[in-house]
Amino acid sequence: MAPRMNVEHMEARKRQIVDAACTCFSRNGFHKTTMQDICARAGMSPGAVYRYFPGKQAIIAAMPERERVENLAIIKNVSENSDGGAYGALTNLADIFFEKLSSMPKQDVRLEVELWAEALRNPAILKACKSNTDSHINAFAKIIRQAQNSGELSPGVDAKTLSIALINLYVGLLQLMSMGARVDMKEYLKQIKAMVGSFFNQAEAR
Repeated sequence: MAPRMNVEHMEARKRQIVDAACTCFSRNGFHKTTMQDICARAGMSPGAVYRYFPGKQAIIAAMPERERVENLAIIKNVSENSDGGAYGALTNLADIFFEKLSSMPKQDVRLEVELWAEALRNPAILKACKSNTDSHINAFAKIIRQAQNSGELSPGVDAKTLSIALINLYVGLLQLMSMGARVDMKEYLKQIKAMVGSFFNQAEAR
């Protein structure tokens, strides 16, 4: 029991540090934020923070990893418990992720884009971002392949390519929102569901 408690404690501490760092990064950006700022926000001493992360770059790299773990858990739960098959799972996931995006503070939306820019300058952060993206692509492709195996979706659809396209509907909107674009999220979701539904309708027609 003790080792498990230690692992849970360590993970909770890491989340505390990353949460504090995200708040600081949202306010001041990556380069203006110091480790002292993060320590103060987390309410931890520098020695305690450095016990979990060797520096600011490691904390930044932990951001996409945390997102990866959290989102994959959501995708797994929805895909395994959806009553509407693959189409139901995909539309339920669209509701979840786009609702999350619509309620995201403007500074957090911009932070996501800043993270991509930072990844282009730092190999470790790029690796973490790529792992995050690849995991999402593979998770959605798995749902699409299951739909093909069950006959819901035409086997002629390339699962990975469709997965990439669906994910970029989110990424592209996030980028537009980071520049101040206003989007009717309800209508946007309606169009996404219609587009996804067209693939399944074609499968049924065949």
